[in-house]
Amino acid sequence: MSTVDQYTSVVASDDLDDVCTPRPRRISATAKGFLPIATVQLADPEDRIPIAWAVGAHGGAGASTLARVIAPVADSGGRWPAKDEHRYCVVVCRSTWTGLDAAHSAVLQAQAGDTGGCEVLGVVIVADAPGRTPKPLVQREKVLEDLTRVWRVPYMQDFRVTPPEKLAVWTPSASTDQERKRGLRKVPATAEVASCIADLGNEIFHAAFSAYKMKEKDD
Repeated sequence: MSTVDQYTSVVASDDLDDVCTPRPRRISATAKGFLPIATVQLADPEDRIPIAWAVGAHGGAGASTLARVIAPVADSGGRWPAKDEHRYCVVVCRSTWTGLDAAHSAVLQAQAGDTGGCEVLGVVIVADAPGRTPKPLVQREKVLEDLTRVWRVPYMQDFRVTPPEKLAVWTPSASTDQERKRGLRKVPATAEVASCIADLGNEIFHAAFSAYKMKEKDD
């Protein structure tokens, strides 16, 4: 049974109407900085099939950590999962010049149709430091926003000092009440998922689920 089928009961039909994934404008791109396309299935057939993939635009982007704390998402290892059942992807990068540039290249690659059939739902920008984003980087982020949907993850000290396997995990079955409570008090990342991660997981899941249902309808 696929992840989509397992989680279908979590999503109300009305929720699908609220999901809005902007259609990126299509532009030309070069092969510079393009990510490799997987030639084999990445998902372990013995495990739950991911509904979406975190595609790291560069080393240390944070894709593996996000994939660990968001249950329906898996880490693609910086490759496009062209041989997998679900090929919905979020490109992950750090909020550095090189990180944003790498994400930009990955989005251009997707718009050029050179991802082996993978669909980019958006870009997740992971803050590399606390505080405000420098103006030059804000401008780079706006360039990405002109191309696709952008999510931002703030700098999280707990993620830096906690072994990944001990981090709390978000699942689509998490109740709204639980998510509200997370925002009312500070708790360790090992005990509960931060509200920003819960929101991110929820939005990625719904975007992928909506894309899946649209494809199913077209087929």
